[in-house]
Amino acid sequence: MPWYKAGTVSVVLNSNAVIGTGTAFIANSRVGDAFRGPDGAWYEVTNIASDTALSLSPNYQGATNAAGTYALAPMQGYVKESADALRAIVNTYGAKLAVLGTASAADLTTSATDTTAGRAMKVGCCGIGLTTALVNVDAELASGVYQTASSGGGTYPAGFGNGSVIVSQRNAAPYRGHQILTSDGDGRMWRRANNGAWTSWIELVYAGANSTITSLSGLSTALSVAQGGTGNTTGTAAKLAPSAIVGPVSQASGVPTGAIFETGSNANGRYTKFADGTLICSVTLGVTFQNVSNIGTTWTFPVVPTAITFLAANLTGVLGTTKAVTTVAAFARSATGASLSAFSLGQFAGGDTSGVGMDGFLIGRWF
Repeated sequence: MPWYKAGTVSVVLNSNAVIGTGTAFIANSRVGDAFRGPDGAWYEVTNIASDTALSLSPNYQGATNAAGTYALAPMQGYVKESADALRAIVNTYGAKLAVLGTASAADLTTSATDTTAGRAMKVGCCGIGLTTALVNVDAELASGVYQTASSGGGTYPAGFGNGSVIVSQRNAAPYRGHQILTSDGDGRMWRRANNGAWTSWIELVYAGANSTITSLSGLSTALSVAQGGTGNTTGTAAKLAPSAIVGPVSQASGVPTGAIFETGSNANGRYTKFADGTLICSVTLGVTFQNVSNIGTTWTFPVVPTAITFLAANLTGVLGTTKAVTTVAAFARSATGASLSAFSLGQFAGGDTSGVGMDGFLIGRWF
């Protein structure tokens, strides 16, 4: 770093004050720098008051000079102080900076099912924001939430038309995973697993008659009466009444006191409440035109949850690719409801709401 010599200085015998003319001391000198005065002697800079004023130690020893030449020389201490400061930053933030650097330079995913390690997700990856129907539910899908339809191919349970599938992939090669399928029309849910091949769909919840479970066998230990069984293998113990299985659920201090589960519906949608506190709500609503970038609706939950662990929206019907839908989301969530909207790159028109709708799906707790 070159010495600083711009302008002139005024110094007085036995004074520690230096007054500059045409100088910029603040940007070009530091406390501890060496000052060579008009007398040729060296002094230490002890204070920098402004661009035109600094103090010396010891006091100036030469003859008074109103416009003398001078020089400010930086000391090697700068290098050590800078190195110490840099070392402290690296020790404190080095790992965090490394992560940020990797993310900022990461490649984007190339498809809705791209699971390449280190890539940054785009809208539509793993079904997030994807509005087109999935071609085949039997495909080896990455973990995510997808729109699906039985007309697109694949193996579906009887009675399913359109809806959403939640995928949990456990292994890629060979493929292992689970799927939970939700129907748009009636809120029915099924699950199945793949441990080398897909099992049959098993229905989980349905607000109506269920004929899919026809027998229960193969238990090595009998279910107790408290668990809903007979307590032995002869079937002689008292069984739970139907009202204790399906009916109003209740609890006292976190302990279930009512039926095992309760299903119902109201003007705001469908719900299922489980004795352990789990709550599942769903709805299918029409949408309204908000603006050229937004069509949607507001969903008031059929049951007010005490906590929400999962909330999703799904656009139904056909808009066409020219509408450039970018995102379907549930947002502006409150304790009693949320907004369900589809967003476009400014391509929506008032007539687009005909023939399309919005599904809402919530998993949470009722206590």
